[in-house]
Formats: sequence, C-alpha cells, structure tokens
Amino acid sequence: MQRALERLAVVRVFDTGRRRVNVGACEELFVHALRFVVPAVVGGETRGLPTAWAAPPLVGHLAGNDDLPPVWPDPLGEMRGLELQPLHPRVVSLAQADPEMYELLALVDGLRVGDARARALAVRMLRERILASPGAGVA
Repeated sequence: MQRALERLAVVRVFDTGRRRVNVGACEELFVHALRFVVPAVVGGETRGLPTAWAAPPLVGHLAGNDDLPPVWPDPLGEMRGLELQPLHPRVVSLAQADPEMYELLALVDGLRVGDARARALAVRMLRERILASPGAGVA
C-alpha cells in the first residue's frame, strides 16, 4: 500500500505531505491511462454481478446489443455474462455491501472495457460524482 501511494505521489495524484488526492490529476489518470495501467482481462461465460455498461448507473443509458454483458464472477450472481476480472479480489463483496461504491466501480470498468460512447458517459458520470463529493477540488 505504501509503495502504491509513493508511486501516486511521484505522478502528483497524491500529496503525501497533506495526505490528499489531487482530483484533477486523478481524473486525468482515470480517463486517459486506466485502461492501460489496469487492462481489462475478459474470460469466458460465467455467472456474476454485472459491471460496466450492464450495471447502474450506465445500464439503460446506452443502446443494448446482443453481446453478453461483462460480469464480475460470483457463483451467487443472477446474470450470465463474460467474466471481467475485477480490479481487486474483494470488489464483488464491496459492491454488494455498498451501492454507491458499486456504481463507482462499475463506472471505472466502463472506462476499462467500454466503447467510445460508454467511456464518454462513464467519464461524465464519474466527473459528476467526484465534483459532488466532500473535499472535491482538494490538493
């Protein structure tokens, strides 16, 4: 964890002295580099929890297609789709416990695996949430 924060400090996303996130730099990192830093690993068909454009808040905003939706693997999941490896092994349990965090993580996956329209909508929705959050614009 410490090394990750040190790396974020080097690229000025995190101010170690003030222990604050630079929101503008964080947004730029997510929008332009996330899919390269944490590439999406898509597997075969599985049962799981929907993510990206198949999950709130993106679901319903984009025209549907016949492709299987991306899902985080979960044996108790109610949707069949293509496995998308989550950012962290505990993403599914975190998303199930916190609906707001679920939406944020799904939007991040929209950046990782979405087409141009899905990515643009995910960027807009993430920006709205970040600017509305307490402490926005800090650092």
